Amino acid sequence: MQNPFGRSSFSALALLLAVLAPVSAAANSTPPQPLVLAAGWQLQDAAKVPQSAAQVSAPAFNTAGWYSATVPGTILTTLVDNHVYPEPSMVRTTAPKLFPKAWRAPPTGTGP
Repeated sequence: MQNPFGRSSFSALALLLAVLAPVSAAANSTPPQPLVLAAGWQLQDAAKVPQSAAQVSAPAFNTAGWYSATVPGTILTTLVDNHVYPEPSMVRTTAPKLFPKAWRAPPTGTGP
């Protein structure tokens, strides 16, 4: 009897096993470990980053001159740690003076 796909029964069975073997192995494997976002992140003023989000997200994107981000932390934490702004608890100021700009962090998706 001819297989409707034009292959012998043996070829069809071999193809089916080749496709199902990795699926079966994946089902029996342990779940992936969580990705801890703790170091290696960077931050830059969005006005200094004219590239698109896709370009910034590329693994080979050059981040020379970017600030080393404080993680966990906020944008303000990063800027204080990099001496862009003084420690807020030491200086009386308002948020608009501290945060006049938009900032961008590259979403790499895979971590640093």
